[in-house]
Amino acid sequence: MELAIDSFASTGKGVATILVDGFRRPVFVDGAIPGDICDVEFTKKHKKYAEASIVKLIKPSIHRREPSCSSFGTCGACDWLNVDYAFQIESKKQILSFLFSKLNLSPEINILACDQNTHYRDKVRIQFKDGFASFYERKSNNLVQPESCSIINDSFNDFFNKKTSFDDGEKTFIFDYETKKPLFDDASRAYYFYKDIKFEFGLKSFIQSNLKQNIKLIDLITSLVSEGSILELYCGMGNFTLPLANNSCDVLAVEGNPRAVDSLKNNLLINDISSVKPICMDVREFLKTQSTFFDFILLDPPRVGVDDIPSLEKLSLLTNNIVYIACDPNSLIKDLKTLLPLGFKLENVYLVDLFPQTHHFETVVVLSK
Repeated sequence: MELAIDSFASTGKGVATILVDGFRRPVFVDGAIPGDICDVEFTKKHKKYAEASIVKLIKPSIHRREPSCSSFGTCGACDWLNVDYAFQIESKKQILSFLFSKLNLSPEINILACDQNTHYRDKVRIQFKDGFASFYERKSNNLVQPESCSIINDSFNDFFNKKTSFDDGEKTFIFDYETKKPLFDDASRAYYFYKDIKFEFGLKSFIQSNLKQNIKLIDLITSLVSEGSILELYCGMGNFTLPLANNSCDVLAVEGNPRAVDSLKNNLLINDISSVKPICMDVREFLKTQSTFFDFILLDPPRVGVDDIPSLEKLSLLTNNIVYIACDPNSLIKDLKTLLPLGFKLENVYLVDLFPQTHHFETVVVLSK
């Protein structure tokens, strides 16, 4: 069947529509780009939508470009390397606008694009087989061995396209901004910097993979949460905690991962910051007994979001101002369906592109009563 691709879905797939029993139904086409005209075959048919793959590209979109990696399409490391970057940003904005329309909202979306949109990943997991660096194939546990990768820190590419001494299995690499070298020893400690703050972390720490763009994200958060008492939930190792404390905020920082809290405490010591109270506790359990009112609550939950109605209802009793950082816009929209009827108003929306050449992005929203 010949289809014209109209838009991107939040999954990164192209979307076309077909007429079924008098209704327009979406077809999600793997690898398609808005503007493509392609012959497709259906891979799955559901009651309200269908899935398909491209058999032949009849007319390519003007937004297609030649990918800078010969393994693109087979390798699972990225999915939009064949889309020009300006259109990537436009498409992410359209995806977010569509999701907000489900709440009958059409907010202005402020864009923080990525200045360095290739070779930006400062943390990566690489699979080794017979000494050769590999990534997983798309939708498979099979391995593919690219000659190099367009999205990882270029220092990591030294391990590709040649036999190394690494044993078979997965290895995590991080870039140390103090020594300007890649590290891969589990005992290693790496560093990155925000203004005069020094962050220490290990291979098993959660950090933003794009540390250059992370600076823009911290700048944004510290401009939105600028003073007063702060309850920071899912604080991790202190990516936002320390800059907020440096801005004279008093921060109660809650995190359920003991290793992350240990890293937070260590980073507070390194930077001689005393205006933070770290608490190692599951966020949902913490909220059950909390009654203190805060000037701001900062939320940076995992991909599933807060995803708990009692916890979201409790937030509305603890503050009039919420700044929510979401790595999955669908989870954000789901949580907003609970928060907005509790009296919060959507004030500002920011799209922060931390993951160029992929369909992923971060969203920051500001809510107030």
